Amino acid sequence: MQKRAFVIQTSAPKTVFAPLPAASDSAVYYDQEPITLSYSEHFSTLHFHDRYEIGFCEEGEGLLCAEGIFSTFAQGDILFVSPNQYHYAHSLQTNQPCRLRFYYILPYALSSLLKNNIPANTNRIPSVLRKNEYPQSVATLLGILHHGSFSESKEAAILLRVATFLTEAEQIFPSTIESPPAPNPHKRSGEATQLAQFLSVHYRESISAAELSALFHLSESQMRRKFVAQYGMPPIAYRNALRCKIGAKLLVRTNFSISEIAERIGYSTPADFYRSFLGEYGVSPSDYRKKKKEN
Repeated sequence: MQKRAFVIQTSAPKTVFAPLPAASDSAVYYDQEPITLSYSEHFSTLHFHDRYEIGFCEEGEGLLCAEGIFSTFAQGDILFVSPNQYHYAHSLQTNQPCRLRFYYILPYALSSLLKNNIPANTNRIPSVLRKNEYPQSVATLLGILHHGSFSESKEAAILLRVATFLTEAEQIFPSTIESPPAPNPHKRSGEATQLAQFLSVHYRESISAAELSALFHLSESQMRRKFVAQYGMPPIAYRNALRCKIGAKLLVRTNFSISEIAERIGYSTPADFYRSFLGEYGVSPSDYRKKKKEN
């Protein structure tokens, strides 16, 4: 297992390999104490591991960014991150902690268990599995994750359950992921990819097109052309789409007011949020919340 940290992207945000402690060389590593996430309004540094990461939210509410996809989570939900997916999470509440327990599983251990037949695209599995949407395979993990006791004798059982989860979850959830706009594989641009990643992290900041082009050492016309060719929309529209997706999750998963959500996702006024949301979803934020909570 790698033990050194390195940066794979020099422009903000930093994306850093996060090694686990030396004692984690076993196939399954478990944090003995729950991790407490603090409140933040930014994703300043993303990180990734060389393992599958499965966490259980014991308390509070949080927001997870994984490969540009934002998901809210709350007590009882399970978080899932594939190896090498860049991600970061923080609490949504300023006055309430968000606590999670995590398991980290080396891919080779599952690969051998499944006879090298791990589902090819585990990125299709949701980053957050809601407590009322568990497949049976996930339900079998809850006892271990929730009680927080770990011993080497449990390793084989954990591996078996995680392998079952990967196999079953890919079949159950293949079409439920809410993704950012998919890039055009024939129009790939390193600058456009880095800019999309930057916007995924700094979605709250009101950076102008001129400031973005200067940050990535491009003219405004070059930046717009490269980004539209890859993502089908200008960078500012992409940022607004991200804001609205996060806002939609907060409308359903929290009791924050419309004004508070607008401020949290970067809009200077609720009216700006209303216009963007109406253009993205075809309904007002309040109507969206009402319809979703009625279903």
